[in-house]
Amino acid sequence: MTKALGIAFSMLLAVAAAWAFTPREDAVAAGEFTFEEIVPTAFGDWQLVPNPFSQVDLAVKRDERDQASLLYDEVLNRSYRNSAGDVVMLAIAWGRQQRQELKIHRPELCYTAQGFLVSGLRPAGADGWGKFTAIDAMQMLAVAPGRIEPVMYWIRVGDEITNNAARTRMEIFRKGLEGQIPDGVLIRTSQIVRGADQAQSSIDVQKEFVQNMIHAISPGYARHFIGT
Repeated sequence: MTKALGIAFSMLLAVAAAWAFTPREDAVAAGEFTFEEIVPTAFGDWQLVPNPFSQVDLAVKRDERDQASLLYDEVLNRSYRNSAGDVVMLAIAWGRQQRQELKIHRPELCYTAQGFLVSGLRPAGADGWGKFTAIDAMQMLAVAPGRIEPVMYWIRVGDEITNNAARTRMEIFRKGLEGQIPDGVLIRTSQIVRGADQAQSSIDVQKEFVQNMIHAISPGYARHFIGT
């Protein structure tokens, strides 16, 4: 009887612990902001222009349910041009709730799933950010027939930029211990170039673009891009 009571008590403790550690509160309140509103249409030397290219989908498309518009709470695709004629494509995917089983799709997987050969995936590095603090971004080269596309991106989950799966899981777990379900955002920039030898110069242009964009965003919203 004593053994049975002990087992029952242990089960009750397990249930109570599971209840206590189950996140119940979204980290971001509904209706607090939209990226459509807070990303300016002009900043620095950059102006919004009609998108001259179709952007790669922000989801790993296994079937029709894997459309970015269905997976994320907000998707923003834009193109900007500067006075030198450089065109940078901006793609943002935001999800209100990031859970272990539901996370932002990483661009290297999305591009590969959509027929691109991805190479050179590595940290974008601290150089080239000008006066702006370097963002822990990743860069890669995506190539498909008739298209060469240097890509830079970073992912924020909760308060942190988490550019590998382990850091993403840890941030989701950490927020869960605080009783919160963190939001997450992917910010991706890219360019179409004529040759792979232009990849690094393209990444430098993209860093300049990102620096201008972040500086132009109201300080109260900058954390939604780069965390705290």
